[in-house]
Amino acid sequence: MSKLKNLLEDVSVIYLTPDKAREFLANQRNNRRVKEANVSKLINDMTNNRFVYNGDPLRFDRHGRLGDGQHRCLACIKTGLTFPVLVVRNLPDEAFLTIDIGASRTAADLFTFQGIPNATTVSSSIRFYLSLCNNNSGIGEYTSGHLGVQAKNPTNSFTNVQLLDVYKENVELWNRIVLKVKRCDRRFLTASNNGGIAFYLINEKKHPEEKVMTFITQLNGKRDSDYNVINLMRDILIDKMERRNNTRYTASYIMGLLAKTWNSYVTGRELKALQYNKDREGFISFI
Repeated sequence: MSKLKNLLEDVSVIYLTPDKAREFLANQRNNRRVKEANVSKLINDMTNNRFVYNGDPLRFDRHGRLGDGQHRCLACIKTGLTFPVLVVRNLPDEAFLTIDIGASRTAADLFTFQGIPNATTVSSSIRFYLSLCNNNSGIGEYTSGHLGVQAKNPTNSFTNVQLLDVYKENVELWNRIVLKVKRCDRRFLTASNNGGIAFYLINEKKHPEEKVMTFITQLNGKRDSDYNVINLMRDILIDKMERRNNTRYTASYIMGLLAKTWNSYVTGRELKALQYNKDREGFISFI
């Protein structure tokens, strides 16, 4: 009982203020390198009222030095906000060897906990959609040759809660889109690519859902589209997959061609050839 009493005395809930955060940061252990993307995610959640008290503590060692919680302290300072946090003090040195060694919960995990069907495809499609909204920020190529969102900077770092909020704003549309893109051939573009593009064109560009899904279906179908420009784009995607190490097919190059393909399709202006020179033409957006 005495040990339990001592442990309880080391635990408290405080209001973390910017001044208190500065005090903690001025006296901390040899902490890991600050990850600006993590700080940006926290700032995003804090300023958009998505940051909630979840019992995750600020941890201090026996010398009163902060050993876990620097990202929350930095976000607190940058936002100027005050919020409650759990504080655990007098932890032994060996305790800090056990922190953050487990697998982080992904957006797909959160969506699964919420009972959302096709959680992985939905969450990754939303991430791709948000990157399109940020002028393709963070869209790169994985070793598999597929396009994906690489969270390397604050502009394309989206929190799990942020992704969930986007889903909840238009549940029925997301569910319809994901069911359709999961049926597509995914050798060239992933379900996430197709889902993100489809939602972007419907939600942001206000194109009819039927027209957008016809485009997505034909782009990922056999080479017998009614639109020659879609056939041209498919030929490029096939060539890309067969020559994976060809540096010509960068993510920005493919995204530029996809935008050109859609723009030609939606305006009815056919192209005899499909080419893109980023240096000469600059960024091309979907109309």
